[in-house]
Amino acid sequence: MKLKYFFIFLASLFWGTPYMSAQAVADIPTMSLHSQVTSSGLVQLRWATNGYDTWQESITQGFIIERLTVSANGTPLSGTQMFQSKVTLETNYLPLSESQWAIDFPNNEFADVAKGTLYEPDTTTILSGPPKLVDALTLEESNEARFLFVHFAAEQDFDVAVAAALGYEDPSAQMNHEYVYTVRLNTTDPTYEFVIGSVPVNTADPTYL
Repeated sequence: MKLKYFFIFLASLFWGTPYMSAQAVADIPTMSLHSQVTSSGLVQLRWATNGYDTWQESITQGFIIERLTVSANGTPLSGTQMFQSKVTLETNYLPLSESQWAIDFPNNEFADVAKGTLYEPDTTTILSGPPKLVDALTLEESNEARFLFVHFAAEQDFDVAVAAALGYEDPSAQMNHEYVYTVRLNTTDPTYEFVIGSVPVNTADPTYL
C-alpha cells in the first residue's frame, strides 16, 4: 500500500502542482490559500507555503486566521459593520504535537508521512569528516523532500492538512453568509511579510478544494 502512495507521489511530481512549481523558483516567501464549502455548510481552508524555510518558520511561529463578514442572509454589511465583524479564529495555529498524531491517526499512512516530515530526525547528513559541498546538497535535497511530502500528504487528506497546520475548518461559520478569510504567518520578521493569503467564501454555494 505504501508503494502505491509512493508512485502516486512520483506522478504528482511529474505533472506538477502549484506549490511544487513555486518551490523551485521561490525567491520571496509567500503562500497560497484555497477554500471549499461542504454540502452541510462547513468552511474548509487549505494552504501551502512556497518553500522549505517558510514552512519551517510556520512550524515554530504558527499562523493567524481571521474572518470578515461581507453579507448575511443576502444583505450586504456596511463598511463599519464589516470592520466590526472581524474575528480572529486562531492566533497561533500550529501542527499537532508528536504524541497527538498517534492518538488522532492510529492507522493513516498520509498522517504517518506528515508526522515523519515534522518530527523524524534527518539521518542523511551524518558526517564522517569535514563537511563538503555534497553534504550541503544532500541536506538541501532532504529538506525539499520533507517540504514536498508534507504538502502532498495534506493535499490527499484534509484531516491530515489540519493536523499539519496546513488546513483549517471553521466551526462557527453560518449558512447563507459571505466571508473573507485571511491566513498569515504569525511573525514580525519582515522576511515573511508576504506570507499571507485571503479568499472569499459564500456558505450558500458549496465548492470543492
